[in-house]
Amino acid sequence: MNIIRFLPILGPAGIATSALVPSVLAAVGDRAKEGKKGATMGLYSLMLSLGIALGELLAGFASALGGLPTVLYGGSVIFLVASGLTFFLLWRVRKNEPKTP
Repeated sequence: MNIIRFLPILGPAGIATSALVPSVLAAVGDRAKEGKKGATMGLYSLMLSLGIALGELLAGFASALGGLPTVLYGGSVIFLVASGLTFFLLWRVRKNEPKTP
């Protein structure tokens, strides 16, 4: 399998990841309640580390099953599900926030 074929997918994914993590960290800090910022940032860091660890395991299993294409398609499915859940939860939070004049 020639990895060069997948560079058009892997390159933008790496750039997006490097931009996403600091942006999410800033958003988590902005949304955290006063007095809970430390716990909120700690929970974010824990979930990020857990995702990295489990992602490596899932990618290894997917690679054993079908190689790099299975890893990339599986990652795409996980990303789409996580994005849908995130947008739903953000919509729910914003819907329940009091309106400011």
